[in-house]
Amino acid sequence: LIKDFQHFVDLGLGDGIDEQTNPLDINLFSMTGNRWRYMRNKLSPLFTTGKLRHMVPQMKNLGDRLVQVLEENQSQVDLKDMFQRYAMDVIASIAFGMNVNILQETEESEFRKIGKKSFRFTLKQYLRFIFITVFPKLAKMMRVPLNDPEVNEYFSRIIREALSHRKQSGMSRNDFVQLFVTLQQKGSIAFEGDDQDDKYLKSEDDMKPQKKMANYELTDAAMIGHAFVFLVAGFDSTSITMMYLCYELALNPEIQKKAREEIVKAYKNRGVLDYDTLRDAPYYGQCVQEVMRLHTIIGFLSRVCTKDYTFPGTSLSIKAGQAVLIPTIGIHQDPAYYENPDKFDPDRFAPDVSRRNCSFLAFGDGPRVCIAMRFAMTEIKLCVARLLLDYSISLHPKTKLPLEMDSNHFADVPNGPVYFTLTKMGDAL
Repeated sequence: LIKDFQHFVDLGLGDGIDEQTNPLDINLFSMTGNRWRYMRNKLSPLFTTGKLRHMVPQMKNLGDRLVQVLEENQSQVDLKDMFQRYAMDVIASIAFGMNVNILQETEESEFRKIGKKSFRFTLKQYLRFIFITVFPKLAKMMRVPLNDPEVNEYFSRIIREALSHRKQSGMSRNDFVQLFVTLQQKGSIAFEGDDQDDKYLKSEDDMKPQKKMANYELTDAAMIGHAFVFLVAGFDSTSITMMYLCYELALNPEIQKKAREEIVKAYKNRGVLDYDTLRDAPYYGQCVQEVMRLHTIIGFLSRVCTKDYTFPGTSLSIKAGQAVLIPTIGIHQDPAYYENPDKFDPDRFAPDVSRRNCSFLAFGDGPRVCIAMRFAMTEIKLCVARLLLDYSISLHPKTKLPLEMDSNHFADVPNGPVYFTLTKMGDAL
């Protein structure tokens, strides 16, 4: 992932994707080699601390709307459903510039229905995934889509419309659509400031393109797949992590009390719930990291060997073209790295506790680390922090333990509703 990155640059999907018919499938996850390097360098500045600060107020406004909706029924709340609604509203607003108000809809909108469909890992979708990875050249020749054709058509259309409307109207917003338009018009976006948290975004020598990508223009079509990735990153995995965070805080009331007190103190010191307020709550941040370890949403990382590799001091080698799977969930549950791995213990991530390199892989690591990880972390932290300012969280008796997992889902997601009880606390706001 890091030291020998040049031998394992690619993730293993790009060779089997036809970008002309399946534009959603062309993104940083599927791009390979020099093309990936080029686009990562172009897109990284979209996720700096400065850009996130501009987006947090909209997350906060939607968090306020979530609390208003929850006021109507605090005794039995399906937070799995409510967090999915919140996450979809956030990504619709910040990625696509749309106000869909899924939090308050009574009938499922097309945006939500098709968004959810993109994460349902049906047998047909599983077979498509296997076919693309095992027979990439044949899959590309046959134009086999990685995503469902209905998902491809719908999100391709709304992303094109969002980009077109923004250019024609001349309006400006703090969202990804605006950043895409700026990137197209200027060719690049400069980093803002010199925040330490932005170090993972900045180019290292091994990520700089070796030659100019003369045939790869920043057209609307080229932006569609990247915009869709923000839907993927910002919807399902983040909403489920929010639910698991509330689940563990409910099972561990002393930890919940400590996290809530820290959030309330940070909020009162700053007078606002914003990016820096979350920074001032480090123990709460440890709770989020520990949830991501204990409830690993995606169980593995994939890499393809791009240059023959021999393990130092051995004759064991991996040939170029061979696939490698990294068992994220196995590493996160390994007692060699985490003592009592089944226990929820935020102190594992305290600043003075050392961990082995690559023992926490919720977002991957190295140059291929998810560049949107702080966007996702900020969304998770802000939403649940907004709840904790108003409520104590406990499990409702209808929630049966252990949680039953949904076998038709790509990620580790509970099957059916997960009910909680919210108890009003002192008004911190």
